[in-house]
Amino acid sequence: MLEDRDIAKLCEGRIIKASFYNTALRKNAAGPHFAIILDSDDEVKEHESYFVAVISHSEESLFRFPVPSYTGLDGFVQCDWIEEAHLAGISEIRSPAITKLEMQKIWKLVREAKAAKKKSTQ
Repeated sequence: MLEDRDIAKLCEGRIIKASFYNTALRKNAAGPHFAIILDSDDEVKEHESYFVAVISHSEESLFRFPVPSYTGLDGFVQCDWIEEAHLAGISEIRSPAITKLEMQKIWKLVREAKAAKKKSTQ
């Protein structure tokens, strides 16, 4: 379990590490991955689970955002791979958080990915 001082760092744009699945059907475990918290700061404070965009090295998605180098990570924020991370399942919290400007770009890609998915199912 994370320490209280680490939990206090949780906010929109914070990078966390948790285990995720690699399909929408949750059949195949993808294992531990870093991810970006998408929830607003108010939502983070009210809940113990958070919606995140998972980070991976896959270049297949059209809806990906390069992880900023100042985070010490590489790969892409997969804006079409949205998962729920529970506080108890978070094993690491990284600093610094993604900037507000970068979060705006990530949110734009998340909305585009949702619209494309909706369009493909109609």
